[in-house]
Amino acid sequence: MVNNVGIQLSHIHLKHFRCFDQFDLDFDGPLVLLEGANGIGKTSILEALHYACYLRSFRTRTTKELISFGKEGFFIKVAMHGESQLTHTIRVGFSHNKRLVKVDQQTVSSYKDLMTYYKVLSVTEDDLQIVQGGPQERRTLLDQFLLLTDQNYGHLVRIYRQLVDQRNALLCAPNSNMDTYAILTKQLWEKSKEVQELRQTVLVSLQKKVSLLRDAYLPQLSDIMFSYRPKLNLCDSIEQFDLEHLDLYSKEKRYKRTLFGSHLDDVLISFHGQPSRLFASRGQQKLIVLLIKMAQLKLLSMQGHPGIFLLDDFMTDFDQDHASVLLEALQGLGTQLIFTSPSTGGFLADRIVSLGGYSSNLTY
Repeated sequence: MVNNVGIQLSHIHLKHFRCFDQFDLDFDGPLVLLEGANGIGKTSILEALHYACYLRSFRTRTTKELISFGKEGFFIKVAMHGESQLTHTIRVGFSHNKRLVKVDQQTVSSYKDLMTYYKVLSVTEDDLQIVQGGPQERRTLLDQFLLLTDQNYGHLVRIYRQLVDQRNALLCAPNSNMDTYAILTKQLWEKSKEVQELRQTVLVSLQKKVSLLRDAYLPQLSDIMFSYRPKLNLCDSIEQFDLEHLDLYSKEKRYKRTLFGSHLDDVLISFHGQPSRLFASRGQQKLIVLLIKMAQLKLLSMQGHPGIFLLDDFMTDFDQDHASVLLEALQGLGTQLIFTSPSTGGFLADRIVSLGGYSSNLTY
């Protein structure tokens, strides 16, 4: 039987979004499988659900690319209900480079307002870049989670980016004002320390949850360890930082950009004591990514922010034994689970139905 969960999606309506001219779909429970051939729009449905939370896609940074060919804009409507059966509806429209977002007919101005009602975490094949890719992928993992749990984090990030832009502009100028350089350096140092402390706190919590999930469901999997790696040691004070990096200005002036700060940091993900990027197999890397995302959902629920989990063709590579164990673990998250699969029928569909979920076969 499917466990009771908190907030659940009940319906989505799309208009002129990706391959859909008009599309409606009901979500009839907490465990859902969307089946269908490649290219039919399964990923686009999850992309729309993701966009309604973050106001950005997990596939592109260009919102115009979400508009159906030859149309002027798109529209997304997502309906949901919570444990109290109170319903909410999110409407997102985009046209002529302008976006209008409403929750229950009330206009909202940012994703922060949306997340009061609706939080999702997505996992796609591209999320393998968390393990395989560069530092930006792992920074984004932590930053996105902090945006879901800390309403002030978005404001901190905006200030931080402004400081980086200001320092970079100053370093590109023919003659840099050293007083201004010193002020901006101190401000960026302070904000970098704030960001690093928040990220490291999250990383410690993720480490604990990933370890518990691994021990409970995948004890045969080697230890997975995280460690935060600053690009440049920020020291305990700005004075000490200045003393230890006397040549910082000359280097930055030569490269015409900021060479320290939390926007350059990385997270090392170790597997059996070795970098997982190099020593874990593709299947092991997928398990690592899934455990990280599951740990995030566990932490969200513990903090009173239950989310919805979207898994785009992420289960199809696992054998039946691993898939069964992972489905059991996913059910234990106490959240609505929405899977996609390029095949119809088969083990995954049978297993989900046996657990009290349902499958929907999408056709052209």
